[in-house]
Amino acid sequence: MKSAKQNNILRRSCRNLIRATTLKRWGLGLFLVLALLAPILYTRIGGGARVYAAVPANLNFQARLLSGAGAIVPDGNYSIVFNLYTAESGGVAAWTETQGTVVVKAGYLSVYLGSVNTTLGSLDWSQQYYLTMNVNNDGEM
Repeated sequence: MKSAKQNNILRRSCRNLIRATTLKRWGLGLFLVLALLAPILYTRIGGGARVYAAVPANLNFQARLLSGAGAIVPDGNYSIVFNLYTAESGGVAAWTETQGTVVVKAGYLSVYLGSVNTTLGSLDWSQQYYLTMNVNNDGEM
């Protein structure tokens, strides 16, 4: 038979074990609830603040000019007319811009489309466009 002292020690040990187990369960439960709610709370906090993409005012365009024979054009200044069409061939240009002085070196050119005609940003960019260019009134390509 166990003494009263041993019984008290055994009871205290059982109570402590039950308390520790209960605390672990509560801690695990709280952790799981927070883990499940964290993504929802993270995406909902500051619900009024939204970020939107903006249409760029200018588009950087780079190209290499070659002659009809495939040779690199001479260095110099060229006048280039850029057009955007909604159809692959034919139709009316949805946007046009003339860049009167485009510097060409080793056949390379770099321009910002929309720097002359600023209506580029007002186009409906959810559709496809086709870009043509006319160098020194040599015909669209």
